Amino acid sequence: MYEADFVKAQVAVFCWREASLYGGDQCMTATAFALRNRVEAGWGSGSGDWLGVLSLASKTSFRLQQPLQDSYPDERDPAWRKFFARVDGIVDGTAPDTYTSSEKMWGPVGSKVCGLYWYAMNEITNPWFTENIIRRPDQHQKVATVGPIIFYS
Repeated sequence: MYEADFVKAQVAVFCWREASLYGGDQCMTATAFALRNRVEAGWGSGSGDWLGVLSLASKTSFRLQQPLQDSYPDERDPAWRKFFARVDGIVDGTAPDTYTSSEKMWGPVGSKVCGLYWYAMNEITNPWFTENIIRRPDQHQKVATVGPIIFYS
């Protein structure tokens, strides 16, 4: 196994745990793109640090506890298989983010706003998330909704 394969597997399982409860492959895919946005923004311990981003994810989570923390996906599940097939392109940067990234309607031409934070409607249990993301719309814009998951910049 190559290191890149290990990283992709970790990203895939994280996204399954974080978003599979909300339906289909779309929520998992959007969550993976938000993680990529964090990697591209230099979160973790530097550029390209996927495992660093994953290890810090709980600090900015909308939840205090992950409900599927000790679970793994059923590799026969069609939604999992569809999402898993997308992970290579998301992690290596070749898949365009049509889920959590959009062109701004103001500011410099070609500037983008990207989802970095997410939450499932009516499921916020982390007070930090409410105080620092939801209650600061001047700093964190709503950029996308995928199923019941809302993404903020």
